[in-house]
Amino acid sequence: MSDWMKITDRLPEPGQPIEARIAYRGQLATVFGVYSQTEWGVVTFPFYSGAGAEVIVEWRPRALTMGDAVPPVRNETPESITKWAEATFGPTHPGPIARRMLVEVKELIEAFDLSEDLPVDRLGKRTVAHLREEVADISIMLDQVGHLLGGDVQKAKNAKMRVNRERRWAYDPALGRVQHVTKFKEESTGLDLDIGRWYLMERAGGRCVYPAGFDSAKDALAHASATRAGGAWGQVSVGVVVLDPKDNEWVPNEAYTFVVVSGRDLYDHQTPPTGNLHAQTNKDKT
Repeated sequence: MSDWMKITDRLPEPGQPIEARIAYRGQLATVFGVYSQTEWGVVTFPFYSGAGAEVIVEWRPRALTMGDAVPPVRNETPESITKWAEATFGPTHPGPIARRMLVEVKELIEAFDLSEDLPVDRLGKRTVAHLREEVADISIMLDQVGHLLGGDVQKAKNAKMRVNRERRWAYDPALGRVQHVTKFKEESTGLDLDIGRWYLMERAGGRCVYPAGFDSAKDALAHASATRAGGAWGQVSVGVVVLDPKDNEWVPNEAYTFVVVSGRDLYDHQTPPTGNLHAQTNKDKT
């Protein structure tokens, strides 16, 4: 059985030395080279430093020889990409690079449209490779933009992911998409509350003392103290209570007459996380 493999069935590793059959003047011609790291299905040669122009039909691995000047595989960084771009195209403001990304994103979307969003395991290898290449184009430009803006982009991503993880996400039927929750209807009071604010509530009846809420628990306690000092409540106890996410119960505390609680805890208590937003989304859509 032949050890030749069709390029449409299996791809070599980037930079892998291969023997390839290419379509040349209507016939198959055998060539020796290395698999291109930058173009799908292309073989490059030691004597040719540009982008390879010979599209592979079939291939098989071969041993590396002294004549193979294979460029080392490198892990590019935002800094190395930006240096290459500046050396090639000249210094560029990050704005035009970001705008150019719109073109690349459009090409990626068009590629997905052509694939009709089929499951990835049902897409052809050529299609998947093309999609990856479009993603790489966008990622390269994004790295340049981040690097030119200065600072540590990884730290910025870590900080933004902390924000994302702290947010609550749900399907919004009015918008037809999943987005982070900012306001919600609190069940015990029927009020529209802000997930990012703090509320002073009567523990027994769930009455919200100040529906506008407060910027912090400290502000809510100060308001409660001022109200008590004015004689409106008399001798009552007020304290901050928090939700234990493990069992979705309020952390035991003394029996406060009024409590200060965060909007996020109120939301979590009446909407415990399912652990599967996709399942929750489908449920909300029905």
